[in-house]
Amino acid sequence: MYNLQELAQFIDAKLIGDADVRIGSVASAISAKNNQLTYVVNQKYKSDLVSTQAGVVILNHDLLKDCPTNALVVDDVYLAFAKITHYFKKEVAPTSGIHSSAKTGQAIIAQNCTIGKEVVIG
Repeated sequence: MYNLQELAQFIDAKLIGDADVRIGSVASAISAKNNQLTYVVNQKYKSDLVSTQAGVVILNHDLLKDCPTNALVVDDVYLAFAKITHYFKKEVAPTSGIHSSAKTGQAIIAQNCTIGKEVVIG
């Protein structure tokens, strides 16, 4: 999970609201919960914006007055949202090793391999 200050810095946004709010994923404006981020691009989606339960909304300055929650204000909403989705997709490489429940028999396992729980080789 990421706090809003960290997300604002990543997308070079102006943060309006509580910098300590923690966000764990993204969702649509109408389905987002208080630990999720969403975006609204234009007035066409104003009804979704005013009723959102999202923890934060990425939007442009023109929509800020209608935002009921924390906001990340940017010039290019689509670009900011694209960056955020990649930020949330950062993958952590698993640590190498062999789980104690794995059965490897006589197999030769390289040092940088990961063998998970209850895996059987051979």
